[in-house]
Amino acid sequence: MYPCAGLEAKSRFPLTAKASGCTRRSFLRLGLGIAAGTPFVLSEGCSGSGSTPPPITPIQAAAKVAIVSCTDYGSSLQPALAQSFSLLGGIGPLVNGKTVAVKINLTNDGQFENQFGLPPGESFITHGATAIALATLLFQNGAQKVRFIDSVGFLKPLSDILTMAQWDVTTLLGVGNVELENTRNLGNGASYVQMNVPGGGYLFNYFELNHSYHDADVFISLAKLKQHLTAGVTLSTKCLFGSPAGRFRGSARDNPPRSHSPRRCRTASWAWSQKDISWKASRPR
Repeated sequence: MYPCAGLEAKSRFPLTAKASGCTRRSFLRLGLGIAAGTPFVLSEGCSGSGSTPPPITPIQAAAKVAIVSCTDYGSSLQPALAQSFSLLGGIGPLVNGKTVAVKINLTNDGQFENQFGLPPGESFITHGATAIALATLLFQNGAQKVRFIDSVGFLKPLSDILTMAQWDVTTLLGVGNVELENTRNLGNGASYVQMNVPGGGYLFNYFELNHSYHDADVFISLAKLKQHLTAGVTLSTKCLFGSPAGRFRGSARDNPPRSHSPRRCRTASWAWSQKDISWKASRPR
């Protein structure tokens, strides 16, 4: 969960920073404790703490990551999510009175079919119950508005797409002041918004995005933990892959891009089509 001051496309730390003490092996070792139902908070490295709130200790208050066991998408989901926030010191101060944008993962090949004998929400997309639980907690902590967004390959309202994906849209909208927007292109906005990369960026210094990213005071990446052919694994950062609008990624035939200017930086390098390779290679820094 990050305050939405802009879409940060670079690391928070210089490339020369020391690597974290958290190795893949030590992180997986912590997973054994999670499987046993022990909550963890992680700060630097992989040092975990197995306490249960309340109260919140100073170490927990400074933690950057909380991991809590949740074995289903039923009644245990919201309490587990609430415990995660509590382990991090609470989210009230962050979301109270704010507009919160929640980027979900609705990857698909044109349809939402069961995979491995499991429905989409349990296999490859963000589960609707997770969104309902999150929205409920955000409103309980004072959020003014919660907008769920994703750039989806359908020229349809996000509500229709979520219904296709087997979400309970009626319940989600009934939680509070919830909005749904397909950020594939302009969506409900009149124009795209330029979002500068803090520090100037390593490759591009700004992105042009749907207005929903700019309108938010707080931004949450609600990822689906799964493997990925290119990235290896999908987590919070990989979930942002689809943030740039389709027209700037060569994927929205219905809305062709404008002429490219060498100083207009619209999306990450991996998303440009073949015809743009010579342009980006010669683009001045």
